[in-house]
Amino acid sequence: MGRRPGLNFLLFLLLLSAFAGGVWLRLSFVPAPSRINPQAEIDPGRHYTLTLWDFERPLGGEGASYQAELNAALESFRTRYPNATVTIELLPWSEEKGAERLATALKQGAPPDVLATGPLTGGAWGPLVVPCGPYLAPGEADEYLVPGWTGGTGKGGPVAWPRWLEPACWAGNKALLAAAGVPVEAIQATGWNWEELGQAAARVRALPGGPALFTSFDLVSLWGELGRGGAAASASGSPWSPENVRAAAERAAALWENGAVPRSIGREGYSALDDFFTGQAAVLGPVHPWFFRAAAERAERVIRGGLEPGAARPFPLALLPPPGRGESGVVVRRAEQIYVFRQRRYQGDDHTRLAMELARHLSRSSARLAARLDLVPTYRPAQAEWAKEWAVGEGKVLLTQLERGTAPAEVETEAAAAERRARLAPLLQRFWKGELSPGELAAQILE
Repeated sequence: MGRRPGLNFLLFLLLLSAFAGGVWLRLSFVPAPSRINPQAEIDPGRHYTLTLWDFERPLGGEGASYQAELNAALESFRTRYPNATVTIELLPWSEEKGAERLATALKQGAPPDVLATGPLTGGAWGPLVVPCGPYLAPGEADEYLVPGWTGGTGKGGPVAWPRWLEPACWAGNKALLAAAGVPVEAIQATGWNWEELGQAAARVRALPGGPALFTSFDLVSLWGELGRGGAAASASGSPWSPENVRAAAERAAALWENGAVPRSIGREGYSALDDFFTGQAAVLGPVHPWFFRAAAERAERVIRGGLEPGAARPFPLALLPPPGRGESGVVVRRAEQIYVFRQRRYQGDDHTRLAMELARHLSRSSARLAARLDLVPTYRPAQAEWAKEWAVGEGKVLLTQLERGTAPAEVETEAAAAERRARLAPLLQRFWKGELSPGELAAQILE
């Protein structure tokens, strides 16, 4: 008995569908070669489309737009590569939402060509990341500040391009410190240690009114500053090593006993800003560069008669590093970096090379934009322009301190930082009330 014509036709359709599906899969999921050629030539006759993900950021000034400024920073790249189209997508400024969006794109095999990390921490984003190390020219890594590579370096060398740094520093009342004989310029030039801070506290306390040397926004922020000098996560899950926790507890007790910090810190309704701007405390920390902009704008309003200062009259600010061991510099709170990805459907070594050139361009340009955002470019040749643009504070001092700057070995996520604060706050309240000794405080933190 012969086969029915309808069945033969159905089998033919099935075979045709399978063949077409196989061709589509091969075209859609072109694997990357085992080794990408970093010297691949960019084809001037090919049109390239690159996708850049960044994060939305507020800019001061009427009608100011981060996207417009970012586009302006890319003009020279577009001039150099007229056959390239760069599509910019700005994500909402959210670590959680940004991480979710990137995870989805990676799962689909379609991440952006270039990612500016913004609020994202981590960077262990799998095999689609293309390390920048093989694309670096000899000595090129030295053109960037060392803290900029933090988190962007793997076992095989550099992975992500450094972009911008957000340092955490201290702000000092220059007039008050000078009246006490505290050597501000020497501290700015070479840093200071905890013993020298204690000596400065005694000098400040001897002034009329007995002001404190240092204050912070709350007890957890104060504790974070006391633990500077090699903070690292311990096996117990504490954000500090046992040695640092014990040292911080001893420092806290010593500062409290000699009046280096206000007695009212940690109480309900306490305002570190009030104490600092009314001269009840000579130094405030940690602060970020935007604090100096806000203080400068406030002083300008007072001078113009638009704000009645009351007891908080403007005074010149000194940008100071937190104390450390030996020469100390500012602490980098956040290092923004630029990652390059390939897609599951590989677009060629030349496409990857062009994406890497875009990342390199972003890491070197935008000094003016960084200044407007109160961030610091990691690319050293761009820093002179940045210092001119960032006119609200001591830009050259900050750059000097960043040369000695440090970054935490592990950067906490927003969720982890919130959990840490919730855990530490009640323990620190008990400690400042005298209910826990330094040893007991350290033991409970390390549990």
